[in-house]
This record gives sequence, C-alpha cells and structure tokens, in this order.
Amino acid sequence: IAGLMRAEASVVLPDLTSLASAFDLRASLWRNFESLGRRWEEWLDGPLRKVEVSAVEREVKEFEDFAGMARRAAGEEDDDLLRAFLARLEELQDLLPLMRALTSKALRDRHMKAILSTIGAQSLLEKPGFPLSELRAHGAASKLEEIEEIVARATGEHTLEVELEQLKRECGELAFRVVRLRETGDRLIVANAAENFTRLEGFLAKAQGMLGSPHLQDARDVVAELVVRLTGAQEMLEELGSLQARWTSLESVFGTEDIARQLATEAARFFVVDRFFREIMLGIAKKPSLLETASADNRARFVEANASLDAVEKMLESFLESKRKAFPRLYFLSNKELVALLAAAQSPAAAQPLVQRCFERIHSLALLRVEDKTLVSGVLAGKTPELLALSEHIDLAQPAEVWLAQLEASIVSALRERLAEGLAAETPERPPLPAQVEQLLESLAFARDTETAIRDGELSALLPRLEAQVETLARLSPGPAAELACLQAINHRDIAARLLAAEVNDVESAEWTSQVRYYCVTGRGRPVESASQPKLAESFGVAGASSAGLVSAFSRARLRPATRPAPASTVIETPRSD
Repeated sequence: IAGLMRAEASVVLPDLTSLASAFDLRASLWRNFESLGRRWEEWLDGPLRKVEVSAVEREVKEFEDFAGMARRAAGEEDDDLLRAFLARLEELQDLLPLMRALTSKALRDRHMKAILSTIGAQSLLEKPGFPLSELRAHGAASKLEEIEEIVARATGEHTLEVELEQLKRECGELAFRVVRLRETGDRLIVANAAENFTRLEGFLAKAQGMLGSPHLQDARDVVAELVVRLTGAQEMLEELGSLQARWTSLESVFGTEDIARQLATEAARFFVVDRFFREIMLGIAKKPSLLETASADNRARFVEANASLDAVEKMLESFLESKRKAFPRLYFLSNKELVALLAAAQSPAAAQPLVQRCFERIHSLALLRVEDKTLVSGVLAGKTPELLALSEHIDLAQPAEVWLAQLEASIVSALRERLAEGLAAETPERPPLPAQVEQLLESLAFARDTETAIRDGELSALLPRLEAQVETLARLSPGPAAELACLQAINHRDIAARLLAAEVNDVESAEWTSQVRYYCVTGRGRPVESASQPKLAESFGVAGASSAGLVSAFSRARLRPATRPAPASTVIETPRSD
C-alpha cells in the first residue's frame, strides 16, 4: 500500500488553466480567420461602390491588433493557421491604398473610365457593379500610382464643385438693407452698400481664382458666367453708392426753395433723378437681392443718373462760388453748411451756428418775426454775450451774401453810434455801452489825459489816479469783461509810470509816440490807432474775443494807424453811413 501511494504521488497532472487559455486562443484564431475570409469575399468580390473604406480600415485595424496578440502568444512555435491568417491579412493591407483610391467619393464616371483605360479593363464599363477582385486581376495594384493621380484630380475637381456650390449660394444671399434717410419721411437709402461691396470683392476674387485652377472641368462655363455677373454687380454697386451719396447731398439742397428757384434747370434735372432713385429704392425694398438688382439695364440707368447729377453738382458749385465771391466770409463754410445758410429764412435756428462760423465773435442773432418775415434786430457776442441792437432790421429772406454784408455793415455802424454816444455823454451817469466801446473810450480818455498831463507836467498826479483805478477794477466780480478792463488799466498805469520815470515833458517824445494811442479824427467819425505796441494791441485782440468783439475787423482794419498824432481836443462827428 505504501508503495502504491508513493507511485501515485509521482504522477504529474496537466495544467488545466493553460490548456483552457490555449484552447481559447485557438478558437479565437479560427473565428478571426473565418471572419477575415468572409470580409475578403465581401470587400473584394462585392460591388466596389458599396464598399465603405472607413469601415474596412477600422476592421483591418482590429485584425491587426489580434494578430499582434496571437504572435506574442505563439512565441517561437510554428502555427500553420496563424501563418495563413497573417498572410491573408498582409495581402489585404497591401490592397488598402488601392481600395481607398477606387472608393473615393470624388470619382465621377469620366474618372472611372480613365482608371479602367489605364489598367486595360475597358470591358468592365459594361458591368456597373464590378468588384475590386476584377480590377485586381487586371493588374490595378501595379498601376496604383497612375490611379492615385487620377483620384487626386478628381478630388481637386470635387473640392472646386463643392466650393462653387457654396459660392453660388452665398452670392445668392447677398441682399440690400434699406432704411429711412430720416426718422420721419419716405426717403429710403441702402444702409449696407459698403459691406456688400467688401463681400462682393471677396466672392469675385474666389471665382476668378477658380477660373485659374487646373481642376476646373465641366463647371468652367458656370464659373465664367458667375464672374461676369459678379463683375457687373460690383460695377452696379459702385454706381449706386456714388448715386446715393450725390442724391443724399443734393436732396437737401434742392429741398430749399430759394436754390430750386435760382437753379431751375438744374433742379429739374435733379428731380428726374430723384424720381428714378426713389423708384429704385422702393423696388429694392420689395426685392432686396443684390444680383437681381444688378441687371445690365439698371447699371446703364445708374450711369446715366450719375452723369446728370455730376452736371448738377458742377453748376451748384459754380453757384456757391459766386456767393462766396460776393461775401468772402462764406469761404469758412462747407458746401453743405452754405446751403443751410442760404435757407436761413426757412430755418433761422439752423443758420445760427453757421453765422458764428462766418463771424467768429458772434454768439447768436437776435431775431424778430414780423408777419411772414424773419428779421435780425441785433447780435449777441462774446463769452459773456452782450446785445448790440441794430438801427435797421435785416431781412433773412434776401440772398445770404446780401443780408450777411448788411449785417457786417450794420454791426460796424452800430458800434460807431455807441462810440459817438459815449463821447457825447462822457459822464458816470450815462448808460453802459458794449465792452469794446467802453475799452475804446478808456483808451481815448487815457491818450487825452496823458497828453494833458505831459503838457502840464502833471504825470506825477496822473499816476496815482491810474493806480486807484487798477485797485478798483481788481475788486470787481471776476469775469471776462472785468479782467480785460483791469488788464487795460494795468497797461495804462505801466505806460504812465515809464513816462514819469523817463521825465517825459513833450507829447512828441519817442517814449510817448511809441505807445498805442487812440484819437478821434474830425470828419471821419471813427477812432484811429497810432503806432503799434504789441502788449496793448494784444490786449485789444483779447478784448475783442472776450467781450463785445462783434466784428474782428473793427479793432484792426477800421482802426488805421495815424500818420501824426491828432490834437487831444478833437471831437468825433456823428458817424456817416460810409
């Protein structure tokens, strides 16, 4: 018994786990071999056009993964089944590039004919469902490079076809966006012309690029026609943009009755274009397609309309130039501003800032409404506006160059009258005058008092009075007029101090005649400025800008240098109309 037990203990039993694993691997190998065989028949012997190469590549990858695992498990052992599986898989892998090329979605009948002709298998043209195995039998694998060249051309052509369809769709989507010219009213304009032009340029460049491509075949005529249409649309858009810009500018011009009346012929030409433009805008609002609008007939009509408006603009420019020559201050205004000023009688409020552009110192016009007329009764000027009443009211219904010239002359005349009033009533009780007149009166008084003090040897007595005047003005409430008056008083005091220091006792001395002095010349009705002295001249320039400097020429051209000092006793006469 003991011997028997020893014999049983020496028997080695097989490893069932290893056997099971080997059996599973063998079974899996058989299953994959059979599956590969079925796929082989399906892919190679079935209709070529039904083969989905992406699915083939995915399953081949799975077979490759299994083959790698099977090799590792077999080790050095020679396995006929594994060898057969690997051989079939390798053969299929070699066929994948050919399969990939022949199943390309870009291939058309003409490309397939070229491929069959390359491999000498024209007979297969009669078999629409021919399999890959027949192409293989005709040596397609050996002609893979030539086949891939044909497929590359087909792919290029297919890409162009897709891009062309997309381009045609995008071009068809080009549309105008129409809006009102003003919030109220029935005038319509295109709001996105620039945006459409930019997109159109891009589309045209893309279409022209397609024409230069070697892959363009059957669609060449289609692309050529599209290029012609896009080029025409671009030309139309340029003409429409120009027409709209001109029409928008001129629409407000000929909406002014005065201009329409004075330029009757040009107004008639404009209104013909106006009707056409408004009809076009209504049509675009109903059918906003850009390509539909870009017909040859519309393009010709746009060109004709632009030519008409070009002639109108030239005549309008000549008309406005004649206004500027008649009153040169109108050169300060643009054409649009000048047109608005010409309509002052119809829109006085709109003319106010434009008058300020012509007369820099004027703040605004004082207007009166008398029956159906708008009249200018005065002007407000300066940083702290002062009213200067005009002796004669000015009718805004007159041509702009006429009433502006009248305004300028009336301002100068009114200032002369106020100056004469100040000279005639030089007392503390007199009513206040415009600041510029007050400063001129101070300058006249300073010249008179200083010359009297020089003759009488009383400069030492004049200086304290001037210093007291400076102190008094310095205590006034701050403001432009007070600051300038104080500046003027300081300058007078400094001049008197220098004269006193130089012991001047003759009104003909250089120390006195080199100063800016103001005199009233008999018979001329205006103050006259003597030799220039920069500091005081500058102060009067500022005075003109800050107080009642209604006409800047008044303190320059109207105050001409005196050739010799006038007597201090000269009295101003009542200003004449000239």
